[in-house]
Amino acid sequence: MKIVLDIETVQTPWLEWARVRGIELASPPGASFPDKTDLFSYAEYEQLLHKENEQYERAAFDGTFSRIVVIGIMAFSDSMIPQGAIALFGKNEAELLRQFLERMWQLCPSLFITHNGLSFDLPFLETNRLFTK
Repeated sequence: MKIVLDIETVQTPWLEWARVRGIELASPPGASFPDKTDLFSYAEYEQLLHKENEQYERAAFDGTFSRIVVIGIMAFSDSMIPQGAIALFGKNEAELLRQFLERMWQLCPSLFITHNGLSFDLPFLETNRLFTK
């Protein structure tokens, strides 16, 4: 059995990301820099915001700050004859992972086929979710 696998994730909201990292945001949502007349302070503030934005964007690919919302599975025989497809989805990541593992035990795949799976999907599942809990 060959499995085509894809996962979709969503990133933790900005405030939750900051809380998990243990940082205080330079500009919490809805706040503004109080004094734009001090150009040096404002420039430092803008640089800090830019750095936070970059870190937040990179965190989207880190299982600490993202969660799985969809796992797509397509099953093929060893001769690549389609056997079926399913999308597991929902808000409860633990339940999605339980269903995924149950399905994999049933199917006993000999091969996983993914797009970017070695760089994202499988490490995300393995390191951050499936085998560490």
